[in-house]
Amino acid sequence: MATLTLNVTPKSSDCAEGFHLSLDGKPMAITEILKTGYRFTADDHAMMHIAAGKFDRESWMHKALMCHAEHMTGINLRDIIHHEIDLTEDEREGLVQLLCKGCRSPKWNRIRSIIYYDMLGLPGKSILERVKFNPIVNKWNYTAAQSYSEEIRYIRDEIVYSK
Repeated sequence: MATLTLNVTPKSSDCAEGFHLSLDGKPMAITEILKTGYRFTADDHAMMHIAAGKFDRESWMHKALMCHAEHMTGINLRDIIHHEIDLTEDEREGLVQLLCKGCRSPKWNRIRSIIYYDMLGLPGKSILERVKFNPIVNKWNYTAAQSYSEEIRYIRDEIVYSK
């Protein structure tokens, strides 16, 4: 199991943000950590909040740490496809449940098949950024811009008809 560490450095150092995250001792940006397939835990998220709490709320350090903590709470479907991040069976099933609620059996089976066996071939549409997986609570969410049902239908159609 990989180990995530947070190192806070003085602002005058070569680290522009004043801190860096390391995965197994190797300094990485949060996006690089996500690309490795590492799943952030509640302890990782708490570590960022505890570190941010040591700084004044208006300070740049507090804001930067809180921004990174926010990035830990989810990775979007577009990034998963783009960076070819492998999902567990439970994560894939959760995505099927989110997208296929209320679908008829043929469409459900088609979407499930694509998500399980050929998800990396999906187009990287920007709407997929709104489909987020939160590894801390192991749940998929969709944030609609206007009409939830219409947008979910559009995403389903993109998945089915892109193949």
